[in-house]
Amino acid sequence: MLFCLGFGSYKLISNLLDKNKTAPPQVASGKSPEAVTPEAVTPVAVATIDAADTPIESAKPPAATRAPIPKPPETPKTSLQELYRLYKVEGIAHGSRGSMVMINQTPLHEGETLDGLTIEKIQQDHIDVVYQQHKYQLRAKVF
Repeated sequence: MLFCLGFGSYKLISNLLDKNKTAPPQVASGKSPEAVTPEAVTPVAVATIDAADTPIESAKPPAATRAPIPKPPETPKTSLQELYRLYKVEGIAHGSRGSMVMINQTPLHEGETLDGLTIEKIQQDHIDVVYQQHKYQLRAKVF
């Protein structure tokens, strides 16, 4: 059975169940719906909120502010002349076990670092390096 409750009364909309096969549903009072009278149903109070009582601005959370992230101090770019003065590229070698470069009498492979100079890539005629977060290309000096 379907019921529509409204303003303290109910209406029987349709009888969908066969009374011979199933028992009628019970309401909260334990009585069958047919036994409940309109006077037995208790009306429910509904609370209302007036929009004028609550301003919209007070319902909003405060806006989040973020301080800008400071950038790390940038190191000045070192000149190539200064790099050649600090790091003497003495030779580049390529073999079956990989490539290596000789800088300041120290053999280095790709990915290794010597006093802040990182060997990024060893090419046929030059090396790609990173020094103080800046990229450079250095060539071996011919004597």
